[in-house]
This record gives sequence, C-alpha cells and structure tokens, in this order.
Amino acid sequence: KRNYNQSMSLALIGLSAFNPKIPDIAITRRISKLSEILTENFYKHSDESWQWFDDKMTYCNARLPHSMILAGKILQDKEVLMVGKTTLDFLIKKTFRKHNGKRIFHSIGNKGWYHKNNKKPSEYDEQSVEAGEMTELCADASEIINSAYKKYAKIAFDWYNGANTRSISMIDPVSGGVYDGITKNSINTNQGAECIVAYLMAATKISV
Repeated sequence: KRNYNQSMSLALIGLSAFNPKIPDIAITRRISKLSEILTENFYKHSDESWQWFDDKMTYCNARLPHSMILAGKILQDKEVLMVGKTTLDFLIKKTFRKHNGKRIFHSIGNKGWYHKNNKKPSEYDEQSVEAGEMTELCADASEIINSAYKKYAKIAFDWYNGANTRSISMIDPVSGGVYDGITKNSINTNQGAECIVAYLMAATKISV
C-alpha cells in the first residue's frame, strides 16, 4: 500500500508536468482519479495529530504532498490543494528542527521510519534524495500556495552544504558527487546516481 501511494504520487507529478504543455482530457481525467484516491487515503488515515496518506511515513515522503499541490493547481481543486498543503505542513513539522542554534532539515530515518503511534520519527539513516525532493516541493509550494515556503526550500537545499546533523558537506570535493546519506555515527560516502540526480533537480529549483 505504501508503494502504491508512492507510485501514484510519482505518476501524478509526471502527468502534471506533461498536461500544461499539451492539454489532454484523458490526462486530466487520470490526474483527477489519482488525486481522488490519494485524497481518500488521506482522510482514511488522518486524525488531529496525524495528517498523512498512510499509518507510516517511509521514503520519498515529499513526493506525496508535492503531487497533490501540482494536481490541485491543474484541476483548480481547492480540496486537493488543501490536502497537499496540510500534508506538507505536517511533513515540515516532522523534518525541520533546531540544531546548534539554527534550523536544519532532518529527514525521516530509514532505520525504522515513522509509525503513526510512535512519538517521533526514526533519526537515522538520513537519505540525500529526501533533501532534494523537499527542496523541490517547497520551491513549488512557494509559487503555488504561499511564498513563505521558499525559506524551507533553502533550508532543505542547505542540507547538502553542511546544514545537517553532522555539519558536513555532502558534496564530494574531488568527484563532485553526492554522498548517499548520514548515519548514526558518520556519513555514507557511497555516491549513488539517484543522489546526484536529486541534487541537480533541486538545484534547478533553488536557483530560479
């Protein structure tokens, strides 16, 4: 089910990028259907203290509210936009925190994730792709919903430049690659392709 939500959100993001350039009734219908399912999942699993599409937050979390915000814009659907904004605000609450006197981005750790009935998310490992996707989400939200989200895009992007729990740049100074993530005791110096792609995609948003 979690993979199903993620798959739908990725499809929505792709369709939302395609639709404005080539208006198509069939594409719009698919956007409407996918956003409808995600909206239903949101209401099914959410309560006063938990605003999400499932009872567990795992990987690539930013893609879900991102997809709803983009879909809501295309459909001009206030409810879909509301779900996108509500889940974005919930994600911000859970992933931005104070560290050494300044606010930083700290993604949901993949060693346990974040279950609805837990008091707080897993601390580690932090994955590089999460910072890139949060940058993209907040940058688009600043244009579609409220310019106040722009500051969160910058904070998330600064994670790569050392504004993280290790106060270490995640960019390899020799190769220019991006380290995979932050572990409990150090950093993961692997440099997967998805990490550099996520970084470059985020950089295009933050530089606009």
